[in-house]
Amino acid sequence: MHFEDGAKEDFDLTIFADGYNSLGRRYVSPETKQTYRGYVLWRGTVDRRRLSDGGRVLERSFFRLYYREGHAGVYLVPLADRKENVSRANWGCYLPVRDLQAFLVDREGRQHSGSIPPGLMRASRESDRKLWAREALPPYFGDIVEASTDTFAQAIYTADVARYHRNRTCVLGDAGILVQPFTVSGVFKATNDALELAKALNGADHVDEALERWSAKETELGRRLLSVGERLEQLLIWRVPDFEAMDADSLQRWLDEIRSIQ
Repeated sequence: MHFEDGAKEDFDLTIFADGYNSLGRRYVSPETKQTYRGYVLWRGTVDRRRLSDGGRVLERSFFRLYYREGHAGVYLVPLADRKENVSRANWGCYLPVRDLQAFLVDREGRQHSGSIPPGLMRASRESDRKLWAREALPPYFGDIVEASTDTFAQAIYTADVARYHRNRTCVLGDAGILVQPFTVSGVFKATNDALELAKALNGADHVDEALERWSAKETELGRRLLSVGERLEQLLIWRVPDFEAMDADSLQRWLDEIRSIQ
């Protein structure tokens, strides 16, 4: 391994768990390209004490809200300092964005890649999105979005790697196969990759053969999750139905279709 400061070190095994824009992936599977899915996740948080009811509604459940070409999730998250017993409303809205490059220009005119950090989204764009939220979401949730400052956004990508190791270098989690976040598989996949790697190497007589078996297994799992994400994408982003026009039977069929995906 060659480091930025010029140092060089030799290791028995190198593991990259460096996220969606992985340096390790570019070495292990250099032919893999990220695929932009056509939408972003616009996100924000607000202190629950700023909400009209102090956030009591959010204590009941994780809320998933649907609208044309997308959906949103809203829930409470605790602050790091739990002594004050204060939490924040955390929310995210999936929104189609056709011209990603233009969207990723911040309020100072700088071009970003992959995301707009908190506090840097153009004020006019943030204001337009909040007006959209007022129309698309129920009033209570529109208030949550409106009260949030320094919102941010990340583009949604997928990546299908051909392998999880090259020589003695491995990738774990989102550094490997990258799937849509609403599959809620990120932590599971990363943990499973690590546990299976440890299991494969434990007591192995031939490390390279163990890595090859592990790589094949995790690649197969990742591709199954990627297939799930692509099918859910159609139902939860591009083909969200008009619920007002649905009767109970058609709504049940839509829910059953989602539940059948595995």
